[in-house]
Amino acid sequence: MSLILVAGLALLSGRGWSRPGAAPDLLPFVGGFLETARTGLVRPRLTLLEILTLLPSRGAFLFPPPYGTAAARLTNAGDCGGGDCVTYVGYSYWRNINNHAGRNEMWILLGLDRARGGPGPSLFAYDKTTDQVSKLGPLFDPASPLSWRSGEGWYWSAALPDTIYFDNGPQLLRYDVTSRQFQTAFDVTARFGPDRVIRQAHTSDDDRVHSATLLALPDFRSLGCVVYHEDTQQFQFFPKIGTFNECHVDKSGRWLVSLENVDQEHDLEMRVFDLLTGNERLVWDQAGAVGHADLGDGYVVGADDWNLSPNAVLLWDFSRDPLTGLLVSHNTDWSAPAPNHIAHGNARPGVPLNQQYACGSGASRAAAVWANEIICFRLDGSLDVLIVAPVMTDLDAAGGSDDYGKMPKGNLDVTGQYFIWTSNAGGDRLDAFIVKVPARLLLDRPAGATPPALVVTGAPDPVAAGGLVTYTLSYSNPGATDLTGVVIRDRVPSDTSFVWATAGGVHSGGVVTWEVGALPAGSSDSVQMTVRVSASPPDTGMIVNGISVIDSNEAAATTGSQAVTAVLTAAAPIVVSVVETGTSSIYVPQAGSWVISVEGANFQPEAAVDLGPEISAGPATWAGTGRQTVPVTVQGTAGLGPRTVTVTNPDGLSGSKPAALAVVKTPDISRDCRIDGADLNLLARAWNTALSEPAFRAEADLDGDDFVGPLDLAILAEYFGQSLAVCP
Repeated sequence: MSLILVAGLALLSGRGWSRPGAAPDLLPFVGGFLETARTGLVRPRLTLLEILTLLPSRGAFLFPPPYGTAAARLTNAGDCGGGDCVTYVGYSYWRNINNHAGRNEMWILLGLDRARGGPGPSLFAYDKTTDQVSKLGPLFDPASPLSWRSGEGWYWSAALPDTIYFDNGPQLLRYDVTSRQFQTAFDVTARFGPDRVIRQAHTSDDDRVHSATLLALPDFRSLGCVVYHEDTQQFQFFPKIGTFNECHVDKSGRWLVSLENVDQEHDLEMRVFDLLTGNERLVWDQAGAVGHADLGDGYVVGADDWNLSPNAVLLWDFSRDPLTGLLVSHNTDWSAPAPNHIAHGNARPGVPLNQQYACGSGASRAAAVWANEIICFRLDGSLDVLIVAPVMTDLDAAGGSDDYGKMPKGNLDVTGQYFIWTSNAGGDRLDAFIVKVPARLLLDRPAGATPPALVVTGAPDPVAAGGLVTYTLSYSNPGATDLTGVVIRDRVPSDTSFVWATAGGVHSGGVVTWEVGALPAGSSDSVQMTVRVSASPPDTGMIVNGISVIDSNEAAATTGSQAVTAVLTAAAPIVVSVVETGTSSIYVPQAGSWVISVEGANFQPEAAVDLGPEISAGPATWAGTGRQTVPVTVQGTAGLGPRTVTVTNPDGLSGSKPAALAVVKTPDISRDCRIDGADLNLLARAWNTALSEPAFRAEADLDGDDFVGPLDLAILAEYFGQSLAVCP
């Protein structure tokens, strides 16, 4: 350990720690200002000259108007031998600042890449009273392989002020930076084998539950998510079902979110697991699954790029059933993500959402609302936005390598009063900065009314391709405050077309809008929208209606629950064979009721069967896609001869077989209600006679071709020995 680090650590006193619970004592107002989705402005970015004038070599400074917030520069070129060695702040959910509650000094973990002139992962100290920044030195001796690690994915414990976590092959390690002692939180080797490693770890705020991506060597193929419970020393494993991105345990240790592209379309779905019960729920991407997110205690907050509002940030409360998202931030500008990454390291258990907030940052070449600033917003959907500071990042400057490396990806400490990020400051290297968040501007605002609820259901399910689906949007006001200006919007799902809507719903630009107006406390109602499914259904075999929202003047907007409808394949019916079931023949006599069996393929429930004029058919009994039985009634005047049998599915597609059946005269020639020797004797007397001959008998001409011969005998043979159900 370097002498600087030893000396720096020796200055610290006490090892007390606390998990954030009640609201902390917030910093006094220092700069910052509020905007809303409707009042957000585009501010010019600081020029390189302005930045060079603003920044000290290290230590405190104030951002210029209109920001006025207090900040500090943590690193400079001297930390890297003049190079560009500062590794970007890992991601918005991995804390770079320790739990400094009750201490005058906070510690900051930064990666100073050895391959680019730095000493490896290092500690910095920030005095909260004097704003002095001290470089304490590298965490590991140069001989340690860990000194070559970037520090990305490393994070401070939310509770233990001296402890950081990082992955090490199959292990998640805890490292006490004061004692320089390692402890293994878990090792997947014994449970999953020697060819498994972990990445992308996360830990609950009480340090008892950990999650990580499980990968297989040698190709580092993602297998799914592993969760380890330290109190029971038990693993849970959740295999991937789609293209795996990452997983994340929430700060309470009760819930797990796995982000995967399940349908191989669009983007990532959100699989939500209750680790206590094992119950799983899935939120489709096109229904508001969030990305670039962070988790609180029993909820996730992140960006929804399918929302009806630009740059929407949703909060999904896992205790809600069905799952719906609360709109907690948005603006009016689609031109750039703003913010690009959400940080909520300051989540506190048991604290109402109107006293909690998240922050975010981003960088863009576009001049767009909040696109190049650090902002914060409350989690109750009030839509107030705290503008904290500019990120000072130029994506076209050299520092930080590629766009991803230059992106701020900043995170909040456990108190929510300090936000850390990396920026190239318009130059040729990244540096780390910290800004004080004037959160009281947000938290001193009054709480809003209880948001309305919206539940969406669809029927029928399944539906045939080309068929109709009717969505019922049931809405209610569960709060004690009357709501006004209530509006419901629902985007017509992909692979469907709008047909009609009830209650004055207006369709425009692919969105149906209902102007509900007043919604008294405790009241409820519903509206409906009907769409037609495309004749060529999606490869996923389903339609997702997930982009709906209910808004009002008094309360936050809430998304509707997702409605997922299975789509049956749109293939035309194929008729292969048709027989009368009593004889297994193709003949149906006049003046009688019979049951026919239709064999083929692609039959759908409630398909219609047609045999032509003077024959009524149905309803059919569906016995699967390849068979149905149909009662038919043949009129006594029905024309004799071959009939085409047509099957039409509910989606309008049909298929036919010509000459599938033949209408014949009754084989009961003697009219004694039984087909027996008497009928055969009468047919024999007229055998081989034509219409013009005296011995010809019309009743023996069963096929109606004006000749009594072998075909008539064949028809009689099919029914020989049977009794008629109805006698003439």
